[in-house]
Amino acid sequence: MNNILHRLSILIVALTASLSMSAAISFTLVPPRAVIEGRKFQLTFVLSTGDQQLSYVPEINPSRPQIQGCEFYSGPGISSSYSSSSYYTPNSSSSQESYSINYKYTYIARHAGKTTIPSVSVTIGGRTYKTKATSIEVVKDNAPQSPAYGGAQGQVRPQQGGGGSSSQSISVGKVKPSDLMVNISFSRQRLYEQEPVIATIKLYVKYDKDFTIDGNTFKVNKLPVFDGFLSEELPVKQGGTVENYKGQVYYVFEIKRVLLYPQKSGDLTVHSGEYEITVIEYEMVTYGWARTRREVPRHMNTATNSASIHIDPLPEPRPANFSGAVGNFSAQTSLAPELLRTNEAATYTLTIKGSGNIKFLTAPKIEFPSTFDAYTSKTDINANFNGSTHSGTYTIEYPIVPQEVGKYVIEPYQFVYFNPSTKKYETIETKGFKADVVRGSGSSTEGAQKVVDATMRDIRHIHLLSQNMTTLQSAVIGTWWYKMIYLLAIVALITAIIAYRRYIKQSADVAGRRLARANRLANKRLKSATKFMSPQHSEQFYNELANALRGYIGDKLSMPPSQLISDTISDKLTAYGASSDAAQSVIDVLNDCEMARFTPTASDSSAMKDIYDRAASAIKSIEDIKTK
Repeated sequence: MNNILHRLSILIVALTASLSMSAAISFTLVPPRAVIEGRKFQLTFVLSTGDQQLSYVPEINPSRPQIQGCEFYSGPGISSSYSSSSYYTPNSSSSQESYSINYKYTYIARHAGKTTIPSVSVTIGGRTYKTKATSIEVVKDNAPQSPAYGGAQGQVRPQQGGGGSSSQSISVGKVKPSDLMVNISFSRQRLYEQEPVIATIKLYVKYDKDFTIDGNTFKVNKLPVFDGFLSEELPVKQGGTVENYKGQVYYVFEIKRVLLYPQKSGDLTVHSGEYEITVIEYEMVTYGWARTRREVPRHMNTATNSASIHIDPLPEPRPANFSGAVGNFSAQTSLAPELLRTNEAATYTLTIKGSGNIKFLTAPKIEFPSTFDAYTSKTDINANFNGSTHSGTYTIEYPIVPQEVGKYVIEPYQFVYFNPSTKKYETIETKGFKADVVRGSGSSTEGAQKVVDATMRDIRHIHLLSQNMTTLQSAVIGTWWYKMIYLLAIVALITAIIAYRRYIKQSADVAGRRLARANRLANKRLKSATKFMSPQHSEQFYNELANALRGYIGDKLSMPPSQLISDTISDKLTAYGASSDAAQSVIDVLNDCEMARFTPTASDSSAMKDIYDRAASAIKSIEDIKTK
C-alpha cells in the first residue's frame, strides 16, 4: 500500500512539473517591419522557456519555411538569450529568470504584393508549440540602391504622430528637404453635402536615408484649416508602415485623422499644413585610430501638399419637411402614458436610429393639439464612429400637458432624409396617436356646489349698504378719490399697453437678444476655461477657450456654427466695423488654440495665461465697437 502511494505521489509531482513547464513555454514569430521587393528581410522565431533552460536546441518543423514570392537565403541562425530581474520589498526579495532561443531566417523578396508566413512548430517533451500564420506585404521598390551601402542597416525613429516606433532603413546619402514630406488625402473623392469623409495627414520619411527624427521638437508652423466642413478628431494609428509613393519607398506615419462633414457644395481644397522637424544626421569622426559616429542636428521644413474633393449639392427641389439628415435612418414615436389626464404631464418621444450625420441633426417641431401645452424638448445623442461615419441613436423628448377633456389626435410625423445610396429623398411616416384625455385629479368639477362653513376665517359677511340711493351716490361715484382711482386705472392701462408692445418687439428681435447676451455668455465661458488652466488639463483649456470665442462671435454676429471658419469670421467682423487688427487678433487666438495640441510648450502656465489675456482683449475690442 505504501509503495503504491509513493509511486502515485511521484507521478503527481512529475505531472505538476510538466504542466508548469508547458505553461511557461511560448513560441512566437517576430515579423519584419518592412519588406521591399528585391531586398533581404529577416524573420525571427522566438522560443521562450521561462525559467527552464533547455539542454538541447529543438528543431523547427519545417526546417525551411516556404514563403510564396520570396526566396530562401540563409538560416536558421540560432542564438540564445538570458535575462534576470529582481524585486525587492521591505521584508523580502525575489528574482525572476527568463531563457529564450532565437531562430533567424533571411529571405529575399522577389515579387511585390501580399504573402503569408506559414505556421511553424517545435516539439518539447512530447508537446508541440506552433506559431500563427502571419500576412505581410511586399512593397514595390523603384528607388535606386546605393552600391556603397547596399546591405547596411540604419535607424529611422519618428516619435511624433507615429507612436515612437523604430524602423530599419538602408543608409545612403545626406538628408534633403525632399526626403521629408507631409501629405493629406481623403478617403473619398466625390460625395454629397453632409456625407462623411475621412481626411488623413501623414508624414512620409524616405526609406533609404540614415537619420533620426526628434519627436520632442516636432513643431507645427501652420495647421490645416478645414473651411466648409464640420470636423471631429479621430485617433491616429500607432506605428509606421511602408509605402511606395510615386516610385519611392517611404516610412509612413499618421499625424492626424479627421472625420469631415461638408457644409457646402463645389470643389473644396484643404492644405496639409506646415511643419518643422529636427533631423539628426550622423557623420563619421576619427579620433586617432578610432572612428565613431557623431550626431549633427538640422532643422528642416517638410514639403506639404493640398488635396481637393468634389461635393455634390443635394438634389433639388428639396422636400418642404426635409430634416437635413443625410445617411440611412429609421424613425419611430411613442407616447407615455397612453391614458392622458388634464394638468398632468406626458412625454411624446421621437427616436431616430441609423448612420450618417446623426450627431448634427436638429430637433423637429411637432404639431400638437391646440389644447396641449408643449414645453422645451430634451435631446439625447448616443452615436459612435464605426469606421467611416457616425451611427447610433438620436432621441427627442417633448413634454406635453393636456388642458381640456376630450378626444384628440396627434398626427403622424413624417421624417424625411436623403439616402446617398439610392440618391433619393426617403420618407418615414411614424405612428400617430388617438389621445383620450380624461379629467385629472387636480381639475375642478363642473357644477360642484361649494358650501361655506361658518368657521372659515377667510370669508367676511356681506356688508349691507344704506337704502338711501342719494347717500350711495355721494359716497362712491361722486367722491374725488373715486375719480382719482378711475384716472389712475386709465394711466395704468396705457402703460401696460406700451410695455406689452415693447415686449412683443423685443421678443421678435432674436438677433438683438443674442447680441445683448453675447458678452455676458462670453465672460461666463472664459471663466469656465480658467478651471482648466493647468498643465494637466491643457487640452481641455484650449478647447474651452476656442469654444468661448467661437460662441461669442456666433452670438455677436448671428452666425450659425457651420459658418464659423476663419475667412467668414474675418469678413463678418470687418463688415461689423472691426479694424483689421481686431479681426486678425480673433483669428490668431483661434489658430493658436488649435496649434496648442501639437506644441509641447503650450501646457506652460505662462503660455495659457498669455492666450487667455489675448482672447479677453479680442472680445473687449469687439465690444468697444458698440460704444463708439
